[in-house]
Amino acid sequence: MLALGVTFSTPAFFAAIFATAAPAERGAASGTASIFLDLGLGGGPILLGMVAAAMGISWAFGVAAAVALAGCAWTMSLRRATTGGATGAC
Repeated sequence: MLALGVTFSTPAFFAAIFATAAPAERGAASGTASIFLDLGLGGGPILLGMVAAAMGISWAFGVAAAVALAGCAWTMSLRRATTGGATGAC
C-alpha cells in the first residue's frame, strides 16, 4: 500500500509544484519537496515505530492518520488561497 501511495502521489506533488511555482523557482521548489519526501519516507516509519513501542500499534495508526489529515487540511487551505475558494476532496 505504501509503495502504491508513493508511486501515485509523488508525480502529483511535482506536477502541482511545477504548475504553481514560477519558472525561476521550480528548481528550488522541487528540491525542497524532494528533501521532505525523503525525510518523510525515511523518518516517518522510525517515528511511528517509536510511538508503537511506547504506546501501542493502535496509537501509531492514530498518529499516522492525524498526520495525513493535517496534511490534507493544509493542502486544502493552500488550494483555497490560490484558487479563491474552489475546493475539492482530499
